Amino acid sequence: MRFLIVGPGAVGCLLSCLLFRGGQEVELLDYRQDRAERISKSGLRLEGVSGEGHYYVPVSAGAILRDPDIVILCVKAYKTREACEFLKAHLETQKVVLTLQNGVGNREIMEEVLSQHLITAGVTSEGATLLGEGHVRHAGKGETIIGRGSLSPTQVQEIVDAFVASGLNTRWAEDVTGLIWGKLLVNVGINALTAIARVRNGVLVQNENLKAVMSLLVKEALEVIGEKGIKLPFEHPLEKVFEVAKNTGQNISSMLQDVLKEKRTEISFMNGAIVSEGKKLGVPTPLNELITRLVMGIEETHDRRVIPS
Repeated sequence: MRFLIVGPGAVGCLLSCLLFRGGQEVELLDYRQDRAERISKSGLRLEGVSGEGHYYVPVSAGAILRDPDIVILCVKAYKTREACEFLKAHLETQKVVLTLQNGVGNREIMEEVLSQHLITAGVTSEGATLLGEGHVRHAGKGETIIGRGSLSPTQVQEIVDAFVASGLNTRWAEDVTGLIWGKLLVNVGINALTAIARVRNGVLVQNENLKAVMSLLVKEALEVIGEKGIKLPFEHPLEKVFEVAKNTGQNISSMLQDVLKEKRTEISFMNGAIVSEGKKLGVPTPLNELITRLVMGIEETHDRRVIPS
């Protein structure tokens, strides 16, 4: 199958490496020409639990080199609309477009902008850390679940088969709404706190103060999720968030990675999404709003932070 991976971040580079190594045709799409040229020249480098490898995957910017069978959106959530507008202008109609992004709202933007295409969404718990341009560490293996969306069972199974052949533990489900909100709940409990405290995931359950804040964030989010009538994929949500933080204890969350690199974060699509949904439903979310504003404040004051001498 011919895959177009949109976004050369951690997950985009990981999928590009693994699918390419698994025998699929892969093109990686960037929005920056200079970076695309550098990665094309130097190749993608993989290390971590899937072993080491160096792969010369075609990287493009401003144009799509080959007509893809499957497009996978791996950009930051705040770039979703921009990426979709580009795809709308450059793709033939009736292409399969899959999002494996963090946060909520990505699928809805895709359905709005790419209405002439076959849209679906999924979740992945593959752990990836971007070490440099085109250089990714596979930090931990997980499961990828792809929703059927507007695809036929045959179409979604073909994607699953390609992923499995590339060493990715993958299955499909009729509906992934609960899974997407379940992943959001985990991110709400972990990402922002690690970014503010600048600690690895596991510290959150080791420190009683951070663990207490984590609990309150999750409980607020659960009120919103319950009001929306969404069924989560786990019976004990708070314990699940604690479990994920413990099991990924050495991981540096994607939001902390962004803060350390002084980049924009996805806070608006995580804790900020809980705040937005809460306002629509009349559910108070004061702690999630506080955390959202703190992370936004960090983003806006990178150039004014005090650096120890």
